[in-house]
Amino acid sequence: MTISVVARAEEASLPREHRFRVAVVTDWSLAALPLAALHAFTAIFSADDPVDLVFATPHQPTEEDEQCIGVLSEALEGPAPGSILLEHVEELTHRPAELLISPDSDLSVTVIQVAQFVAGMHRIRQALPTRHAGEQTIGGRRESPRVASRDITVAIPDTSSNVHARAFDEIVETLQSSFTRIGMRPKLVSHEMAAQDAPSVVVAPHLLDPRILETLRPDTTVLYNWEQLIRGGTALVSPTLRAAMSRFTIWDYSSVNVDDWRARGVHAIHVPLGYDPLLERLPELSREPDFDVVHVGSVNKRRMAILEALAARGWRVHAAFGVYGRERDALLARSRLVLNLHFYESALLEIARLSYLWANRKPVVTEIGPTTSDDLGMRDWCLHAPYEALVERVEEALLNPLRTARMTDVAYHRFRQVADASIILQGALEETPVWRASSAQAAPGKGGSG
Repeated sequence: MTISVVARAEEASLPREHRFRVAVVTDWSLAALPLAALHAFTAIFSADDPVDLVFATPHQPTEEDEQCIGVLSEALEGPAPGSILLEHVEELTHRPAELLISPDSDLSVTVIQVAQFVAGMHRIRQALPTRHAGEQTIGGRRESPRVASRDITVAIPDTSSNVHARAFDEIVETLQSSFTRIGMRPKLVSHEMAAQDAPSVVVAPHLLDPRILETLRPDTTVLYNWEQLIRGGTALVSPTLRAAMSRFTIWDYSSVNVDDWRARGVHAIHVPLGYDPLLERLPELSREPDFDVVHVGSVNKRRMAILEALAARGWRVHAAFGVYGRERDALLARSRLVLNLHFYESALLEIARLSYLWANRKPVVTEIGPTTSDDLGMRDWCLHAPYEALVERVEEALLNPLRTARMTDVAYHRFRQVADASIILQGALEETPVWRASSAQAAPGKGGSG
């Protein structure tokens, strides 16, 4: 059983303005819900402080389900929730606040824990009158950043000369869409056309010609790094290149990398890849998938060992390298599950790859070990295992498709909640000297906000 708890304060007029709406997402039959669990739930609240209790199912509610809800409502004695409702999980109109993953516990115990959790949120609601209770995000609000110029140049790798530069396609598209959502005017150019005198973000600077890097101005240019830097990581960022990059403000996808930059005296800002609606575009799963497990990316010994172990157990395993865009999407649609493995022992989470899968609700089992960096806090909200347990974890996911689908939904909602790309980028712009200086110059006249 997997239960996710979604809680929010209602925004309607009195007396509902302080009411909480709690959705229990479960694949259990509603008819099997112990009435004692509902009594325990309602006992937490007073009659003048009600809570709407919603059961959200992965299937369309049936007439029998509706009748069951009616019976449960009539059977309650004493203080009751504001209402007991039934919805399809896809129709939930609010964002997740907290999720409780309880694969084995008794449903009665879980509902009691849920009630206690929501009761605690009631006690702090006055301090959080404008926020969804329990909501946490990377960044803060989403609004137009305080900058003088809305124009921003995004310099991207040239895919015509390097097909593997297409690995950054979704990163670039997310930047373009999310910058636009916060009122910026992004302009995409190739690395070779990187601006020397306009505020610019250079994506994947390790692919930039060093001669071009030398011509760029640190006071107008930000380098957005997407490579692992620590020991055991990539050799694509050489010591010479690192020294050249150190003159600039660095945006980096990994907080581990950021700490390393800062230890060297570089001004570095953590800018992970977040959720953008543009990412949701994968075609539906084929009715008869060709593969059980697919791995996309280059393969080394540590990756190959897991793939071969799965194949030895009879699973249809496919490893693909150098596939991007629609070709990759078509491959994903023909596969039941994606396996994400670390390439390097440095174990930085491959957020660029995972964000696309989470945003598209594609089942993915990812390697997360004791030392894996987890900047978005997704460890408890996605299918994962340490390296030595990956084969068993993948088998479990394949043999339990309903639970896998539920956990995939959990990861999707959690990712949307904590990592809105527009909020992340807004915060990054306001921390970056290039745009902060522009804002300060515009402050006296309060103009130029474009």
